[in-house]
Amino acid sequence: MNEDYTLKSLSNDLKSNVTYVSKAINSIDGQNFYHLINAYRIEDLKKEMQNDLKKAEQNYTLEYYYTKYGFKSQSTFNKAFKRNTGMTPSDYLINIKSN
Repeated sequence: MNEDYTLKSLSNDLKSNVTYVSKAINSIDGQNFYHLINAYRIEDLKKEMQNDLKKAEQNYTLEYYYTKYGFKSQSTFNKAFKRNTGMTPSDYLINIKSN
């Protein structure tokens, strides 16, 4: 969720080098580091959105979610969300509210 977390940060955490970690990530699904980390962020974020709606905590804004989950800008968040879900964050909220 750290917006400043980078491939170098991950490599340091793993006590490895950037090139090796990058190649390992790319071999997973042809994803790069940012696509992979954003996919994990989006999955966690979706769970929180669903739980918040169940608890009737519907007052959170999309800005609250994207900053909490490490996205620096709304446009990056929107692109990552749509890439991982096939819909915009607003459409996703509407969809889970109607279900």
